[in-house]
Amino acid sequence: MPNLHHKLLFADQLRALAVISVMISHYCGIFWFDSSVYSYINATPYKLDVLVPDIIKSIVDTGIPYFVWSPFGVDLFFLISGFLIPISLQKYNRSEFFIQRFLRIYPTYIVGFSITIAMLLFSSYYFGNPFPYSISEVLLHSIIGLRDIANTPHIDKIIWTLELELKFYILGMIFLPLFKRSSLLVFLIPVSIFIIALTISLLYSWHTPYPVSLIIYMFIGTLFYYHLKEKIKALTAFVLIIILFGLYGYLFYTMGLPIHGFDYIKIVSINGLYALVLFAISYMLRNKFVYNRYLSFIASISYPFYIIHGISGYVIIMILIKNNIPALLSMLMAIVIIALMAYIIHIYVEKPSIILGKKINKYFG
Repeated sequence: MPNLHHKLLFADQLRALAVISVMISHYCGIFWFDSSVYSYINATPYKLDVLVPDIIKSIVDTGIPYFVWSPFGVDLFFLISGFLIPISLQKYNRSEFFIQRFLRIYPTYIVGFSITIAMLLFSSYYFGNPFPYSISEVLLHSIIGLRDIANTPHIDKIIWTLELELKFYILGMIFLPLFKRSSLLVFLIPVSIFIIALTISLLYSWHTPYPVSLIIYMFIGTLFYYHLKEKIKALTAFVLIIILFGLYGYLFYTMGLPIHGFDYIKIVSINGLYALVLFAISYMLRNKFVYNRYLSFIASISYPFYIIHGISGYVIIMILIKNNIPALLSMLMAIVIIALMAYIIHIYVEKPSIILGKKINKYFG
């Protein structure tokens, strides 16, 4: 009988696929086709005078209707978190969960974000522009959750996903007794979020580019975990998945339409469905997954890689191409450099932080 670790192998390998998907979106999509990328790294008014390589176009255009790498990868991350976080919630009390999550997330993010700021400083100097952010904006951004509250500039373009995950963690701590009992009442949380957010949105015209609907989407991952623990039957899980996905989609439409427009809402929602279908198929075939050292390595460095790959990767690729390095080679060099930095952060920051959290919990437990 496969043990729990083997049953979770599919989630580990999907995490690797998720980070690859986001990287493809940023390096093959945003870098080449988003005119704002120059402002992201403070390189304006410089513009690359290089044709987009055909292979980049073919990677971006997969032929799958409405498929876009970034929302697909991000939604995979959310499903994986929704699936795995209940394991920690059942294992720890509130203080232990807080310590475990804090040391798992914050030290690595602070170091990774510091690298992003260093690369932005270098890019500003290289392109002859003043650094665009104040010290207070940088400090608020460095602690996940503060930037969201203070509504300061979005510097690294990825922290919004961590801010949403943080909200899921807080909900988990608040309702921890329900998670510990694997109570179905847990799923009243996303229903309540839907009702409250929809009411506020309709009454006060509250709209947001990063809607709380994605928290509802994360609870779909929790449904899969409940099924794994044999707390719900397959048919019940299927019905609840459809309901939660419907609530997520409708709330996303209501809160995001005035900001994004219908086409964007449709594309993101369809990619959320693609991610859900892949996750569901992988879950059903979870006992068929076998260990792969390459996917395991990518999964192990996925968090620090995700943190630093965007802005830092753009800076590296932009400067290399500006200095006549071929585009594809520039991208490959950026991936290798970012992966190496992510590995160093993983070994010297992320792993020690996780170990420290376990030691603290063991000592006070």
